[in-house]
Amino acid sequence: MKRASIALAALIALTLTGCAGAADETPSAPQSTTQSTPSATPDSLVAETPAAEEADDASAAFVEKFHEVRATMPGDSQIPNATDEQLLAAADEACSRLDAGETSDTIVLIDGEEKNGAGYYSDSAAIMVAARDSICPEG
Repeated sequence: MKRASIALAALIALTLTGCAGAADETPSAPQSTTQSTPSATPDSLVAETPAAEEADDASAAFVEKFHEVRATMPGDSQIPNATDEQLLAAADEACSRLDAGETSDTIVLIDGEEKNGAGYYSDSAAIMVAARDSICPEG
């Protein structure tokens, strides 16, 4: 009787662990009727296009160039607290106006800007020079 109980226990153990399958059986592939689509999660990576990186590089180059150019001009800046975003918006306007055929000596990009002692709009000129060197399209 002990032998039969041990044999029965061994058979149950083998059945429960999946080792009792016949050797000629082939495992079946998992059946799936729907395909899952990847979902965006807050931690997921998002591919960036090279154009976005180039725009960021051009924007940074513009801001750096603006400060370099402005430092060489006479007089104090009339926009000492301008943000990078404000400077970039003025640069975009400068590019558009220059592309439309306006001359740089007539373009005023800052409301209320006064001419310097030489008769130029220093801050607007610095924005135009930096914009031409960095973000204005070739043309």
